[in-house]
Amino acid sequence: MSLRLNTWMVVGVVFVLLGFGLMTADGAVTLDKGGFNILYNLLQEIGDSRQTLIINGEVEVTTGSGETIVPENVSLVIRSPGCLNVVKGDTLIIKGPIQAPPTLCFKGEGKVQIVNGQSVYAEWWGPGGQGIQGAMNALEENGGRINLLNKRYDIPKTIIGASNVELTGATTGDYWLKKKGTRLVYTGEEEAPILDFRGKRGFGVTNMKILGQKKASHGLIFGHAGLGGRAKYSNLNRVFVYQCKVGIDAGGTDDISFWSVICEANEIGFTGGHTHVGFFHCSFIGNTVAGLELMGASKMDFWKTLFTGNKVDLLGSADPHIGATYTFYGCWLECATDAIIKRPDSLKKPTHLGLFRFDSCGLQSNGPQFMDFTGYESGLVEIFNSKIDTISTSPTSLKVINPEKKVRINLYNSPMVLRGPNIFELKAPVLKRTGNTTMSKELHAEEGRD
Repeated sequence: MSLRLNTWMVVGVVFVLLGFGLMTADGAVTLDKGGFNILYNLLQEIGDSRQTLIINGEVEVTTGSGETIVPENVSLVIRSPGCLNVVKGDTLIIKGPIQAPPTLCFKGEGKVQIVNGQSVYAEWWGPGGQGIQGAMNALEENGGRINLLNKRYDIPKTIIGASNVELTGATTGDYWLKKKGTRLVYTGEEEAPILDFRGKRGFGVTNMKILGQKKASHGLIFGHAGLGGRAKYSNLNRVFVYQCKVGIDAGGTDDISFWSVICEANEIGFTGGHTHVGFFHCSFIGNTVAGLELMGASKMDFWKTLFTGNKVDLLGSADPHIGATYTFYGCWLECATDAIIKRPDSLKKPTHLGLFRFDSCGLQSNGPQFMDFTGYESGLVEIFNSKIDTISTSPTSLKVINPEKKVRINLYNSPMVLRGPNIFELKAPVLKRTGNTTMSKELHAEEGRD
């Protein structure tokens, strides 16, 4: 199409536009540079016509504390070194499609809103955490997807997330390796979260390594209903969280799922949860306080999830009024130095354990005790079709500490393999046994019994 200019524009504007490199070619309008409200006036002239607008240089976006809207009928193409400089007090609203390489496209102190739900590159707003935060802000109104490249992103301060935004890294088959793939590396001096989605919902994080450098308070924090949202319908997929005080904090979440998430070498791998929280093929490895801290969660399910090398695998306390249930299917739980289940030392008053159900799992104790129910007023542990094992040389490695005698253990078709001097010792709990389950206060492997 040919560019249509009103008579008043011919007198007052057209020579400025031509001087800045505006031209028509193959149906597209090219803008090499500009200021003085040029982009706004150009878009008004295009009107409802379908048009491609190519930005080849720096173009200032200013209307004097107003809005510049790129409508649905205009396709915006930004070619390096082209960029849009949105001045303070102005807002650029983009409703049409955008095409641009992962280089700087937006600058200035003004606001950018992308309301078409499309994918963007974080690099459009700058390097590292600056770019990711800029993309989050631009997608805050309507959501969308932020694409990150296969490289390291330095994060000097917390990134505040947005609802209905998916943060997606580069696909890699070895996402647990710390020097490959998309890496968010915390470089701040203060103890703070790396990603903060508190009060947001419908978000996603995929193909990401979140490295705390032993300085971040949280790799990822979200939920917390008191802040306005419970993170409903959100998910994490192929996320690796390493060396944070808390890997993932999901306080008060509903309807959220974790797929192939690894929490390694944090103090606490995961804490929080509320209802309908699912873990699929996840791993909690070498966390120095606990793999999971379950405080007040009511329903959580685990499928083929690994716990190994943690001080305590499951550290928790349940609200007795909500009937907390934690179900493990085909999981492997190996306690390194303490117990598979234990109550947090920070709790002063007696609390409730809830229901822990293990089905077709492997339970292995390498520490001084198997489970520690000290301080629980009630609780039930059911073990179905599972194998209880130990490789520790400690004769108390399969001890179940239950001094208040308030926690019940039911074993169903779950044989024990005891090695060396190990003894399975129950401190007088209420016990039910059915099926092919062998149980004794002193059961030694050399006696040939499983």
